[in-house]
Formats: sequence, structure tokens, C-alpha cells
Amino acid sequence: MAEPPALLHVIVHEARDISASVSSSLKLSDLSVTLKVSGEKVKSKSTKSHRNPVWNSEHLLTIKTPKKDILVVEITEKGLLQKKKKIGYLSIQLCELNNGKVSDKWYKLAGAMRGEIRLGLNAINFGISTKQKFELVTPVPVLKEIKVVQYKPPSPERLQNTNPPKLIPYPLEKKQHQGTRQTKDAGMQIRKYTSQSTTYPSNPLAYRMYK
Repeated sequence: MAEPPALLHVIVHEARDISASVSSSLKLSDLSVTLKVSGEKVKSKSTKSHRNPVWNSEHLLTIKTPKKDILVVEITEKGLLQKKKKIGYLSIQLCELNNGKVSDKWYKLAGAMRGEIRLGLNAINFGISTKQKFELVTPVPVLKEIKVVQYKPPSPERLQNTNPPKLIPYPLEKKQHQGTRQTKDAGMQIRKYTSQSTTYPSNPLAYRMYK
């Protein structure tokens, strides 16, 4: 005899203190809730309320793998002159639900500055025992042991034997100047001269180190 399918009865009651847009505050847009699980997608009825919307919408969803499936709940807003916009969402692992026991509580919305949604969930024919729930919980990763090395300051003898490096500036460039000058002798002869100069950098970072 085939086992009965696993079902999830969801009641979308209401939401409170959600961050909707201005058009929603003026009751010019519609707020609705979308449920996604096991490849199935259903949408609740729409409401015009902006801050504390009330839906009271019931849905019965077929669950393929209760141990692994996740219920995704999204609150969306759609106005006359704007596209569909997601206000907030949340994810619920179905393995955390108790079989045959109704859960009715508030859930905090993710992806929004504020807001909560009230959901009623009833797991039917899930067949997950308390022991299996404990095994399905994600294990806490074990941290590797970290070796702590104690800092040992250098000895005074080692510090005395350490010669600090000397700083020598890099010459930027060597320039050669050629020109003419007049002597002060009686003949006023014109003689050529050549001079060479070295310019050093003014930036203290342009220095090289050597020992």
C-alpha cells in the first residue's frame, strides 16, 4: 500500500510594520505573498493595506522531500505605474516542523529594514521523528587547534651587534652645461667651458640603503 503524500498546510495571516513604498502608503498598490517549495509556487490574494496588511489566505502544498525542502515566503508589491517589487522574504526548513502539530508564530523578514509576518504551518504525513530532526541539524564546524607562539624579545647583545643601515640619496640626474664666457685679459678672448652638476632628491623616500 502506497504511503500518503506529505502535505504542508500554510495559513498566511498578516504582517506588521513592513517598509512599503509611498504608493503603497497611499493605497495605490497591491501587496501579496508568494510561497515556493518543492518546485511549486502559489500566490495569496492581494490587499491594499500598506503598513499592517491582512491576508488570511490558506494553501495546501505537496512536499516531495520533507527532510530537505525549504519553504520560501516572499512579500511583493505591485502598483499601477511600477513593476513588481520584493519587499521582504524568509526561508523555513521543513525538517524543523513537528508532524501533525500546528505552528502559529511571527517570523522576521529578511532583505528589509523592518517587518514581520505571521504564518500558520501544519506538517501532514512528514514522518520525521525527533531523532531524525536532531540528525538533520547542520553540524557545527570543528575549529582546528591554533598553536600560540610566545614572543621572545631580542637580547641586548643582539641589539648592540646590529648595525643600522645607512641611507644614501639617489642622484636624480647629472647635467652638463656648455657655454661661453669672456675673460678679463686684455685680449678679451672668448673661451668655451664645460661644467657638470649633480642634483639630489628632496623626497626622503628616494633613498637607497646599504650596510
